[in-house]
This record gives sequence, C-alpha cells and structure tokens, in this order.
Amino acid sequence: MTSGYMVVARDGLEYGPLDRDTMQQWYFEGRIDRNSKVCEPGKRKFRLHEMFDLTLWSALVNTAPPGSPPTLSFTPKTIADVMALENERTPSMLAAGILLAINGVLGLLIIGVLLLFKLDIPSEPGTFVSPIVDLIVAVGLLRGKERFRRWGLVRAVLGAGLFLLRAITMPSTPIGWTEVFFQLVFCAGIVALLAADSPSKIRIGVGVAAVLVAWSGIFTTYFVAGVIAGMRGNVQSAENSAPGFVPETGSVLEAGFEDLELGVKARLPPGWALITKDSPIPEATLVAAHARSGCGAALIAEPALFEAESLDDYLSRVLQARREDAADLKELRRGDVNLGGHTGRMMETSWTSEGKTLRGFTSACKAGWRYYLLTGWCLDEDYSKAFAQYRILESAFQIDGGKPLTMVETPSRKRGASKK
Repeated sequence: MTSGYMVVARDGLEYGPLDRDTMQQWYFEGRIDRNSKVCEPGKRKFRLHEMFDLTLWSALVNTAPPGSPPTLSFTPKTIADVMALENERTPSMLAAGILLAINGVLGLLIIGVLLLFKLDIPSEPGTFVSPIVDLIVAVGLLRGKERFRRWGLVRAVLGAGLFLLRAITMPSTPIGWTEVFFQLVFCAGIVALLAADSPSKIRIGVGVAAVLVAWSGIFTTYFVAGVIAGMRGNVQSAENSAPGFVPETGSVLEAGFEDLELGVKARLPPGWALITKDSPIPEATLVAAHARSGCGAALIAEPALFEAESLDDYLSRVLQARREDAADLKELRRGDVNLGGHTGRMMETSWTSEGKTLRGFTSACKAGWRYYLLTGWCLDEDYSKAFAQYRILESAFQIDGGKPLTMVETPSRKRGASKK
C-alpha cells in the first residue's frame, strides 16, 4: 500500500503526497483531469487515466444519490498495464502538431519555389533542416507521443536562440529585424502550447493566436521586402535607360545588355543589376552586381594577338598581371566551363584587401579574334551564394565574336588584369 501520490494539478503546480480518496475528489472537482501527471514519490510519472480506470469514476458520479459524495475503492493498474497503453494526444499537442505540420509544409513549398525559379536561397543550414524537423515533431504530436512534446519545446527554444544569434552577429535591415521578431513570436506560441502537460483553454488560444500573428507578420514582411526590391529594380532600370548612363559602344536592353561591335549579348538573371554610372572598372564592357549575394562581376574583351596561346596560358597571363596589384593573390583551382556558347576555362582565386579575405572566379573563352573574360568577386564568407549567382550569370551570355579587329585596337597591359 503506497503512502500517497504526487499530482500535477491543472494550475501547473505539483501537490502531494495525496491519498487516493483525495485524488478522486479532486478529479470530481475539476482540479485534476485524465491527463494530469501522477506518480509515487521519487518514481516515474504517468497520466491519471494510465494509472486508474476513470470509467468507473465517471459512472460513479452518475449513480451516486443526490447530496452524497461519490466514493469508490479502486486499485492502481500494474506497471505492465500502464506501459502497454499508448500515450494520449492532448488538445495542446493536437494544436501544436497541426501548426508545426503547416509550418513544415509551407517551408518546403517556399524552398521548392526558390529552386524552381532559380531565386536566392538563404545559406543558413536551418533553411532546409527546420521544415523537416517541424514535420517529424508534428507527426509525433498528432500521434500523442509524450516525448515529442519535449522535442517540440527543444525545437522552439533552439529556433528562437538561433534567430536571436543571427540577428545579433549579422548586419540586419529593419525588415530583417521585423522577421526575427515574428519568428520569436512563433516560437513563443509553440512553447505556450507545449510547456505544460495540460494547459488551459485560454493558454491554448493564446499559443495558437501567437502562431497565426507570427505567420501574418512574416508573410507581410516578405511581401514588403519584395515590393521594395521591385521599386529598387525599377529605379535601377530607369537609371540604366537614362541618357548619359548608356555604355559608349553598347545599348541597355530591358534587364539585359548588348554590344554589337564585340558580339556580346546577355539577358540578366533575376537579382542582377547593371552598373553603368561611375563604373569601378572603366575597361570593362559590362559591370553588374547581385546585391543579395554580395557578388560583383565584369566582362572584359580584348584582342587575341597570340593565335597559338591556349586559354590556360591566357589565364596565367591574367593571373600574373593581377599579382602586380595584389601580391598575395593565389590560384585555388581551374576547370572547364561554357561561356557564351564556347568552350572555356575557369580559374578561382583568393586574396586579401584591407584585412578582409576575398574570393575571385574568372571564366575565359575565345571567339573570333578576341578573348572574353568574365570575372566575379565577393567576400570569402559570401562565397557559396555569390558563386552560385555568378554561375547563373555566366550561363546568360551569348558571344559571337563581333566585328573584325581594326589596326588601332590594341590591348592594354592591364586589360583583363583587374584584381577582381
């Protein structure tokens, strides 16, 4: 015979040891319910309905004479009986499971759209992991597994911590801070649903409302960010089309570039913008930037005076010329590429400038009597996303060799020798 039981009441506090008659009375009074945690002092906790047969308790309430308190002698179930029972899904677990499932599906759909339309995908590992974790935890919660309630709490707390860390350690715009705020609200809503064994209806409502508010804020933030990006793109297009900002030998197309003399045409991929005012590389035919990835790129064309020179030899000359401005410039690797419909070679480099490490990638091909050199650059920490955008830009060019060279067209010593 046990001396009593420890019970977690509906107010979230633990009481006891209580005898069985007191527990039964608290059940009738609503202070505990079928999902309240019960245990003998120092032993494992189980839900009330797992320890006792509550069907008899309910029947007793209906058959007791008016004015007399219901009494019933009962015996706890054996540990074997308890372990054979499935954990029962609580209303808060149901709500959290549905919300996490929706969140996971939305996350995977967003990633699919970004991949389908070749848009920017955030480089943080959580971008791909978080939706999968949400779906796994959601399935466990919907099945009523108690351990998934704890996993859901870990997911929410860890997610909030990672968002705060990213906001503190990385430069963020007002829109970025707004997104972080609503992500924290989402995590808080999940914690409100899963922090207690049997939260009240008010607490469940607050948790669900917090998640819905967070979703609304996040989607609104993305919409505003898209509108601002579109407005900036329109301003950039207007500047590119205005008199005085058009390259001397070329013409700016809608989101593209064409130079008939050099035989170069490009339709800029989404996110790329031409830089035609105060170009940082005067000898370049085209200079463009992809702001979100931190990637810059320039196209340079110059006469091929040595017909027998290979593309690797040409890239080695470019490397040697660039080392005059960056003595620590080092080559990392080379590989085959396709540039403008021609077989080409690409070289990756690395160097430091003003205490920062930079990465460069240079693709070269030969068409007619000219070499065409597409060179890109970025900070080392932006390499992954910047290089991906550079390869997309690389595939956007069409090169046909252009008009024949004239006698006065001679290469500059640093033509194609920019540090980039």
